[in-house]
Amino acid sequence: MNNKRIALLGLGTIGQVVFDELVASTNGAWQLTWVVVKHPERHQTVLLPTGAQLTTD
Repeated sequence: MNNKRIALLGLGTIGQVVFDELVASTNGAWQLTWVVVKHPERHQTVLLPTGAQLTTD
């Protein structure tokens, strides 16, 4: 089965919960590749999974 590559739009209240669930997912069906945020300086301490990138685009 191929992993589905996804991008997460926003790391606010709801986005952070979704991010935590995606990172904690152990079934391997999802691969988080991009996290898009408006203010990247606010999220510099977020530990992204291997291969994921933080961007504003």
